[in-house]
Amino acid sequence: MASQVLTGNNAFSFTNNTGQNVRVIIGYLDATLPSGAQGSSVNASFPGVTIQYNPSGGGLFMGKNLPHNTTGFAQVMPNEIYLSSGQTISISTTYVLGSVVSNGAVKYNILVIPEAG
Repeated sequence: MASQVLTGNNAFSFTNNTGQNVRVIIGYLDATLPSGAQGSSVNASFPGVTIQYNPSGGGLFMGKNLPHNTTGFAQVMPNEIYLSSGQTISISTTYVLGSVVSNGAVKYNILVIPEAG
């Protein structure tokens, strides 16, 4: 497998089905939440780690060469992780606006590099 650049504007999920280890580098991640959102959370999971951050507003903005925002979530969310074959990373948001529970957009640019290069 050659390196992959994954770009999108929705919840992010990647399962390593390459048969080898991969590096996942988060170059850009914007999980901002709509103005007025209540009960919101930014959720991330990868092997051995589940993070749920409940921002008071705004959400999360980070990346490999971008300064982290000053929230507790950004301080524990790495820019680069490693997955063995079959493992998954996912990042999503949920929020309540009015009385409607919604999944928010996650804008991302993520590089996946296989062990074999």
